Order: sequence, then structure tokens, then C-alpha cells
Amino acid sequence: MHSIRNTDEKLEVREKVIVTHNGIFHCDEVFAAFMLTNHTKEFKYSKIIRSRKKEDWLKADALLDVGCEFNLEKRQFDHHQNTFNETFSEHHSIKLSTAGIIFKYFGKEIIVDILDNLCKEKQCSNKWTSKEIDEIYNYVYSELFENIDAMDNGISQYENTETPKYRVTTHLSCRVSRMNLSWNEKNNNDLEMKNFEIAMKMCGEELVSFIDVCAFSYLPAKNIVQTAVLNREKVHESGQIIEMPSFCPWTDHLFQIEKQLISQNFNTKPILFAIIAANNEFCVRAVPLSPKSFDLRKPLKDTWRGVPDAQIELLSGIKGLKFVHASGFIGGAKTREAALALAVQSLFSN
Repeated sequence: MHSIRNTDEKLEVREKVIVTHNGIFHCDEVFAAFMLTNHTKEFKYSKIIRSRKKEDWLKADALLDVGCEFNLEKRQFDHHQNTFNETFSEHHSIKLSTAGIIFKYFGKEIIVDILDNLCKEKQCSNKWTSKEIDEIYNYVYSELFENIDAMDNGISQYENTETPKYRVTTHLSCRVSRMNLSWNEKNNNDLEMKNFEIAMKMCGEELVSFIDVCAFSYLPAKNIVQTAVLNREKVHESGQIIEMPSFCPWTDHLFQIEKQLISQNFNTKPILFAIIAANNEFCVRAVPLSPKSFDLRKPLKDTWRGVPDAQIELLSGIKGLKFVHASGFIGGAKTREAALALAVQSLFSN
């Protein structure tokens, strides 16, 4: 263990050590190691030792995925013991893995550090409100870490439920698993460590990507969807059609906004269709039953679905209508008027 000289304070600073187990590695401890060593002030540039020897554990400043103890103050981060049942929040039912533990307790610091780096690359402002950081924090856990926690803890996506308990938006756990040595390869500690470091980099790229998408795409879309919902009765008196000036990630926001309206005792009908401007044309999207569902609250008009483009105007009587998908989830139109007519006709169809 060597020292790092702090040139500003003229002090010798002991290099910190993070210990996790050797042998087959999994996404949770790989991800935890990446986050601590790259994006936390306390453990940045720490040395990683992979060992199951207790004499090595005693040298650790942080212990990951071994030791059968979770103790935040002692920096012992294991989840395998039967006394540990912690989840990310009261809104989540999945038990944390080591990755989830580190993100729960260090996640906001990690997010701020990554955003600072992204803003330098993009040459943009790095002023983020605490509310925005909270939204990114919750988004990244639900979209990325919850399924890693679930897979590591052996929790089925459909365990005793018809709806999924968590969303799988990345198969990162499988990709990390493939980085392990094959069963018929000879043990090679150096190669194992090299592959562990490659897997850490893979996890890091995934995390940065999720934070990038959330901060610079997902969150800005929220205002667009909120405005569309507030103006829904200007689009059609039913209040069940919204209109947006461009495509954006809208389904998650729509469900959250509707939920907020219901909690505030607004007597609002469910929104069924969204008109979206795109490249000087318009599409009509049917609202799904849930953000990632292929099932729809109400599909577009059934008698127009899958009709050849050359016949759709004549059959529907709507000039400028281009197509209606066979499944009824989307339709296209040359003009706003045609798109609105498609949405309204579908609203009142059987």
C-alpha cells in the first residue's frame, strides 16, 4: 500500500483500499466498485483487492459483497445475510444488491460528479436543482439499478404478479457475466482482474448513458408533456387528446402527471391519444396501458387499420390521412387537421 502526496496541503495521504471477493464476479459488485472508485470523493482512485481472505478484509476501507454485514458507518456493504432486507425506498419492493446499496447512499454525489463531467463535454451550464437531482436519482434507480438488484437477488420479474415487479431496460448483468473466465479455462488471477476492470468500464459507460439521457432528454420533455396535458381541452372538448409540438419521451411523464391530477382530486378522463408533430407531418399515438406496454387504452379506429396507403383517404374520408398501423398503436397524416380527425374518429369508435 503506497502513499499519494497531496501537493496542495503537503501531506502524505494513504491510498484507500476496497476489497471484494475473487472468483466469479457479478454485475452488482463490479458496478459498486466502479461508482466508488470513479465518482465519490471518499474513494476515488482507491485500490481494489479481490480476495476472500479475512486478513485482506481487515485492511479494507470499504468491503463490497462479502462479510455478511451491512454497516454504513464501517463501510461494510454486503446484502447476502438473512438479516438484510433493505429496499431503495418505501415505493420499491426489490431488495438491494451491493450496487443498489452504493447507489442509494452515494448516488446523488455520483450523479453530480457525472453531470459535471457531462457539462464540461457539452459546454453547458452545470446548475442543477436539488429537485432535478432527486428526479435523476429516482429515474436511474428504477431504470437501471432495480433490475440489477432483482437479478442478483434471484427475484422473478413476474413473481406472484401479472404485472412486472421491475423493468428490464438493459441486460448489463448478462454482459458482465460473460466477462468471467469460462469453466474450462485455467484459473488466471491477472486475467480475471483485467476482465473485472473491463466490466467496471462497461458498467460506467451504462451509468453515464442513463444519466445523460435522463438529464438532457427525459427531464426537459416533462415540461412539454405538462403543457400538453394542461391544454388538452383546447385540442378537443373531451380532454382525452393531447398535442405536442415534437416527439419526446412522453409516456412516463404522462402517467405521472395523470397520477398527480388524480391525487389532487381532479376529475379527469384518461388521455387516449397523442398528436405529435414530426418533420412537417403528424402522427397519432394511442396511449398504452402502462409506459412500456404494447397493450393500449384504446387503439385507433379498427376499420382503418392496415388499409393500404393508397386507399386510406378514400375509405376514411379524411384528406391527408396517410396510414393507420395494423395494430392500431400509431397513424400518420400530412396535416394537423387530418391527424386530429383520426384521433377524434377513433375516440368515438367501438
